[in-house]
Amino acid sequence: VSTQSTGNGRVVMAWIHTVLTVCIALQPARAADASTTLGVLYNSTGGPHWLNQTGWLGDEAPCPNSTGGQYSSSWKGVECNDTAIIALYLEANSLSGTIPSDLSNLTGLQYLYLLTNSLSGTIPPELSSLGALYQLNLNQNSLSGTIPPELSSLATLDIISPVSYTHLRAHETPEHLVCRLLLEKKKKKKSIMIRDNMYDVSIKQ
Repeated sequence: VSTQSTGNGRVVMAWIHTVLTVCIALQPARAADASTTLGVLYNSTGGPHWLNQTGWLGDEAPCPNSTGGQYSSSWKGVECNDTAIIALYLEANSLSGTIPSDLSNLTGLQYLYLLTNSLSGTIPPELSSLGALYQLNLNQNSLSGTIPPELSSLATLDIISPVSYTHLRAHETPEHLVCRLLLEKKKKKKSIMIRDNMYDVSIKQ
């Protein structure tokens, strides 16, 4: 075997070792992403003061089961499918503070229920990147600002009656907003419920 062939072989083996090392290193990083994102949610919404914070920020990953199928996590309000978070049910749990844009990292999320809490601030437009999101329920909070036009990419904006709006500073009514967003996508499979908040429903063109 020539010296050149031996040298090439070592280069190839070194490359394979590097690739395998990177791949192995990426696995725990992916698993940690969900825990990190939920940690941001916990800290942004007064987690220590939640009514029920069972399992949150504990040693166990939120979705540790890699055998497939749907199941309830040991983290309160978290539902999983395999190792992905598909639902957050944190309604009426004394959440306060703001909704973090980091939730957009939960790419498998289908249901986000944060209703009947004391959340304030605005709806993060980054939530529009949650392509699997089927229902977003933010009813009965103290959210304000504008309804992000980016949410039209979630197909259907369903504002459930009766709607309580104050501080309407623009000419566009809630009804006009709903109609326009529906027409933009022309799909009716997903819903966003945001009643009983305080919105300026103007949308910049």
